[in-house]
Amino acid sequence: NGLRGVITINNKHTHSLDTAETLRFIPADLKLKNTFFEYFSSNMGISEALKYHEDILELKDDFSLEDLANGAINPFYRTVQYWHDEWRIKNLGPRSGIGMIEKLKEKLNIYSKQNVVVKFVEDPFALLIVTPLMQRAHELKSSSGIVFVDSTSACDAENHSITFILTPCAAGAVPLAIIITKGQSFLAYSTGFNLLKECGLKCFGGIGWPKIFVTDNAQAEINAIKNTWPESDHLLCIFHVCQAVCRWLWDSKNNIPQNKRPILMKNFQNILYADTVKLAEYNFNNTINSSEYPKWTKYITDQWDGRQKWCLAWRNESNRGHHTNNYSEITVRIFKETVLSRVKAYNVIALLDFTCTVLEEHYCRRLMTFANCRNPKNREARIFLDTLIKKANYVKKNQIIHSAQNNYIVPSEKNPLSTYDVNLEAGCCSCSIGKYGKFCKHQCAVYIHYDEMSNNFPPVTPQDRHEIAMLASGDKSLKIDFFQPFYVENSAYLDEINIAQTVVISDDEKTIVEKNKSSEYVHELNETDKMQSSLSHEIADTNEETCNSIQNILKLIKFNDKKYGSSSSGIQTLEARLKKITSEGQWETFLHTAGNVSVPLRKRSGAKISVQPTSIARRSPNITRGSKRLPSGRPAKCESGIKKRKRNLGSNVNANLPNAKSHGRGH
Repeated sequence: NGLRGVITINNKHTHSLDTAETLRFIPADLKLKNTFFEYFSSNMGISEALKYHEDILELKDDFSLEDLANGAINPFYRTVQYWHDEWRIKNLGPRSGIGMIEKLKEKLNIYSKQNVVVKFVEDPFALLIVTPLMQRAHELKSSSGIVFVDSTSACDAENHSITFILTPCAAGAVPLAIIITKGQSFLAYSTGFNLLKECGLKCFGGIGWPKIFVTDNAQAEINAIKNTWPESDHLLCIFHVCQAVCRWLWDSKNNIPQNKRPILMKNFQNILYADTVKLAEYNFNNTINSSEYPKWTKYITDQWDGRQKWCLAWRNESNRGHHTNNYSEITVRIFKETVLSRVKAYNVIALLDFTCTVLEEHYCRRLMTFANCRNPKNREARIFLDTLIKKANYVKKNQIIHSAQNNYIVPSEKNPLSTYDVNLEAGCCSCSIGKYGKFCKHQCAVYIHYDEMSNNFPPVTPQDRHEIAMLASGDKSLKIDFFQPFYVENSAYLDEINIAQTVVISDDEKTIVEKNKSSEYVHELNETDKMQSSLSHEIADTNEETCNSIQNILKLIKFNDKKYGSSSSGIQTLEARLKKITSEGQWETFLHTAGNVSVPLRKRSGAKISVQPTSIARRSPNITRGSKRLPSGRPAKCESGIKKRKRNLGSNVNANLPNAKSHGRGH
C-alpha cells in the first residue's frame, strides 16, 4: 500500500504511575528552585536545606505522605546538589583565579552598603575585612595599648592564611581586623598590614598604632609588623617561647641526654621568670657557666640576644598582665568551630561572607550576654574581686600612706616593715603581680579605704557593661541606668563591690554577725551612725528569720516522728552528734550536711545510687572509687593502651616527655 512502516499507539504506560519511585522523577519548577536558593543564602548546606524543607512541608495543613515522595514538591538530593552548584557559582564565583577576583569586585558595593570595610590587592593577594563591630573596637582605649596578632590556615580549599588582630576588653578580646593572604611570607603580611594602615579608619584609638604587639615567634609576621608600625614595641608570647625551647631540647639531633633535659628547661625558665634584670643576668650566667653542651650554650646565647621580647624582667605595667596570646588561640578555635563548623569554606569570598555574618553575630551576641550579666565572666570578675577584698582585710586605713596624687604606700602582709608603691593612674604596684599591670590586693586595699579605683579594676561596674553594650550594638543612646545592679541603694553605695564587715550585736548574745552585702556594689559609709543603724535593722531581721526557721525545724521533726516513727538508735545517734559539736565550724557542717546522703534537696533523672562509704576502702586496686557500675564481662588480657600526652608544658617537662602539639604547623 506504499506504507514504509506501521505505528501502533498503546494507551497503557509501561511503568507504574502512582508510586513513590515514579513521583520522584517529576521535575521541580523555578519557584521551588528559588526557595532553595534562599535556604543556601541563609548558610544552609544541601542536607540541612533538604531536612528544613521537609520540616516545612510537614507543618502545612494539606500535607500528605505522598508529598515527601513527589519530586516537584520535595526535590531529590541530586537535584538540590545541582542547584547548590549553580547558587555557589552565582554568589561566590569559582574557587580561585580571575573569576573569583571579578566576583569579589562585584560584591564590594554590597559590603560598603552594610558598612563593612573591604580592601584587597591582587598581587600578592591580600584581603582586609573590618566589620562594624571591629570599627567600634578601634575606639576602645585598650586598642591603643596592647594588641594580639596570630595566624592560621587550612580554612578554605586554597589554604589561605587568616590573620586575626585582637584587643582585650572587659568581656575578653574582640577583633580589630581580619586579614586573608595567600601565604605567610613577609611580603604577604606587609601587604595585608598596609591595607589596614591605609584603610582610612582611625585605627588603634585614633593614634594609628598600638603601644605593644604580642605574637608568637613567626619571624615573617614580626618583621612585617616592624616594617608597617615601627613606632610599636613587639613582645613574644612566653608560652610559645617555652614551647620552642622544649622542642629544641627534646630533638634528638641536638644530642641532649634525656635525664638533663628537664634540668636545662628549668634553667631557662629561671631566666624567663626573673623579676629583675640583675636576677635574669645572674641566672643566664649560671646557665652558661654550668653548661656541658656546646649546642645548648650557643642556643641559649642566641635566645638571650632577644631577651627584651620574652624575659619578664624587661616588661612593665603596659602589658596589663598579658604575657601570652591565649586570646588569639581562642579566637582561632571560635572561627574554625563556631563559624566554619570544622568544614573548609568554598573560597575566599565564602570566608568573607562568614566573617561579616556568622562571626559578627557571634561576637555581638556574646558581648550583649556579658552586658546583661548573663555570662560566666561576670561572676568570675566578682569572685576575683571578692577574693582580693578578703586578702586585703589585713590592711587598716591608718597603715596606708597617701604619698602623692594617685600614689599610695601599702604595707606588706607578711613583713609589715616592707611596703609597696601603688600608682592608680598607671594601674600598677611594685609587688610581683601588680608590676605588670595586673590588679593586686594592694590596689584593692586602696580601693577599700580611699574609694579610688585604678584603670585595671575588674570589670564589675555599670560603666564596663554599658561600654560593652555600645560596642556590641553600636547604639550610643543606651542609658547607663539600664545596667545598674540588682541592689541599688539611695545613698553613696553605688559603683562599688562587696566589703565584709563584722558587728558585735549585744552583751547578752555575745555573737558576731558578718555582714555581706550583695556582690554588686557596696561603698564604705563615712557616717558611722548611718552604717550602725542600717546594720542593726538587718541583724534584727536576720535574727527573726533564724528563730522562725528553728521553730519550723522543730515542728517538722515532731511531724515526721508522729508520721513515720523514730527508732531509739537513730534518736540516740542524733543526740550524740549534737553533743559532740564544740565549734562554729562543726555546727555549720552539721547544718549543711545533715541527711545529705539519703535525702536529696532536689530530684533529677539519672541520679546515681550511692554505695556504702566503707565499701570504697575495701575495694582492690584498679577499681573505680566512686559509685559507677563495675565493667562486666571477661577482663582484657592485653595491657591498656598508651594514653595521649597531656597538652601541658609543665607536666610534660617534669615527666621528661616532649610536649604535645595542640594544632597547626609550627605551633
